[in-house]
Amino acid sequence: MKYIKLAVIEAVLISAILFILYDTLPAAEEPLFRPYNILEAYNLHNEVYKQPYTNKNPPSRSFEEPDYGLLSSPPPSSHTCNTEQTPKLFIGIFSTPEKSDRRSLIRTLMSNYFDRIDKSILDYSFIVAQSSDNTENEEILKESERFADIMSLDIPENMDNGKTFHFYKHLHQLHAKNETFQPQFVTKCDDDTMLVIPALLNSLKELDCNQNIYWGTSAGRSQHFPEYFRGLAYILSWPLVKWIGNSDISTLHQQGIEDARTGQWMQSLNYIYPKQSLKRVDNLWDMGDWNQLALKESTLALHWQHFRLKLPEWWVKQAQLIDQAWKPDSEMGQWHWQGSYSPDDEKKERYRLAIMDRNSAREKAESAGETFDEELYNEQHPEVNDSV
Repeated sequence: MKYIKLAVIEAVLISAILFILYDTLPAAEEPLFRPYNILEAYNLHNEVYKQPYTNKNPPSRSFEEPDYGLLSSPPPSSHTCNTEQTPKLFIGIFSTPEKSDRRSLIRTLMSNYFDRIDKSILDYSFIVAQSSDNTENEEILKESERFADIMSLDIPENMDNGKTFHFYKHLHQLHAKNETFQPQFVTKCDDDTMLVIPALLNSLKELDCNQNIYWGTSAGRSQHFPEYFRGLAYILSWPLVKWIGNSDISTLHQQGIEDARTGQWMQSLNYIYPKQSLKRVDNLWDMGDWNQLALKESTLALHWQHFRLKLPEWWVKQAQLIDQAWKPDSEMGQWHWQGSYSPDDEKKERYRLAIMDRNSAREKAESAGETFDEELYNEQHPEVNDSV
């Protein structure tokens, strides 16, 4: 009886201590039990993902930790890439249901390449998820039936709530149904990015798709996350696509800024046995905003984030310049550089260097936990306003 009383007293004391700790300690940034539904999870974590990030307001710790779903998935080394399989490059252009005009423009420009190459070398789809407007979903279905170039994902449309993961999952499922579909490399690309296809294909020539290739640009990325490539466009080799698409990534690790999240998935390779190496191909400022880059032989992608009003005109103009600068060889899928015909290239190059200096100043300030005053910097450095 004496021991029973002591056990009861001990249990009461422990309960009281736990209650006091629970009541006085700050709440955890993330719930102990992760919700299943992606949108529910995003709402719970909305405070965690607020920007701008600083040393006092860092991103969620989930960007640092490995994901069990990835760790328990068959590793990339178990997925081979057959260099005879096609297409060599598959481009997933992330779009949203209402952007039919943008898709029409891109579709027209992409069709020019298929006069010179076939889909054994290059193929693409617009990646679109489900709208809350049924009329838009019906229109997407009609557009898909007409052009056969839309990959529809069975999730709510979103940017940072798992769309990238479900894109890779869909590719994995396509391969499971039809093994002849096995791209060597897969591009995730925003619909305000123009890929310089000839330069892009040339840059992949020397890469082995059986390696874990992570291709993109770190130029201009946030310093508050582990190494990642910006979401304007990045490429994964097939073993990485299969590894991600075949996994059961937790909803928490599907969310958040999508390009930084992909970088976090790559970090998980460090915890896999047998050891998985990762080859990063960082193209730096050969990819960036259109008015930061002169069109030169190494230019791989032009981005239009801040220039939406004149977007169609600039897309057409840049496409013409690319067409003049790159000429197809007799061998299928090969181009040679003839030189840029843009009269604005010298001015663009000066502007690009000025923007690089400003980005370096911003990164230095963020690393020191300081607020970067872009307006003041622009006043002190008028060259950054000298846009073409």
